[in-house]
Amino acid sequence: WLRGTYTTYSDYDLDVVGVADQRAATEPTDAAPRTRIARTVKVGVGRWTGTASAGVFVVASNLDGSGFLLPAGRGQARTFIDVPLTKRYAPVAFDPDGDGRDSVLLVDPDGGGTHQVVSYGAGDVEVSTLVGPAGAGPLVGDFDGDGRDDVLWYAPGPSADRLDLASGLQRRVSVGGRYRPVVGDFDGDGRDDVAWYASGGAADYVWFGGASGWFTSVRVSVS
Repeated sequence: WLRGTYTTYSDYDLDVVGVADQRAATEPTDAAPRTRIARTVKVGVGRWTGTASAGVFVVASNLDGSGFLLPAGRGQARTFIDVPLTKRYAPVAFDPDGDGRDSVLLVDPDGGGTHQVVSYGAGDVEVSTLVGPAGAGPLVGDFDGDGRDDVLWYAPGPSADRLDLASGLQRRVSVGGRYRPVVGDFDGDGRDDVAWYASGGAADYVWFGGASGWFTSVRVSVS
C-alpha cells in the first residue's frame, strides 16, 4: 500500500468532486479533455468497492473535511466520506471481514490511539472507530492466513506492541527498537510477514506469519 505525503498528478475524464476549494487545470488532449489534479495529498490503494481492480483513496491536506475515491481506469471520482475529517489522516486499506471489499483505515496522525474506519457498501458509507495503544501505528496484513486482515500495533522504542487478530484475539509482542517496517508475503505461503529495517548498524529482521497467529523471527542483513 502507498502511504505518505505525495504531490500527485492524475488524469481523469471528469472533475474531482467532494473536495472543497479544489484547484484543477484542464488540459485538452486529442481524445477528450482531462482533469489534472495537482495537490499535496495522502493516498491509499485498495479494492474499496469490491471490484477486481484497485482504486485510489485520497485525503486532501487542507483539512476541508473530505475524502474522495478515484476509481480504477478512467471514470468519475466520487465522494467517499460524508463526515468531516478534522485531521490529516493517512488512509490504509483494511479488510477485517475478508469480503474482498477494502475499508479505509484512517490513521490518526497525532498518535492518540483512536482511528477511523470507513466502509463503503451498496451506496452507503459506514464510519466506525478502531482503538489501538496510544503512540502506536497500525501495520495491516493477513498474518495468520485466514483471509481477514489483522493489525499489528507498533511504536518505535521500548514501548509494548500488540497484535490484534481478526478473530478477536489480542497478543502482546515486543519489537524493541526503531525500525521502518514493511508488510508483505515474502515467502509466498499466503500469510503476510513483516520486514523490520533499521538504519545504520542495527540488526534487521523478518517476522514470518504463522497459522496460529504467532510470528517466527529470522535475522537478516540489509545493506
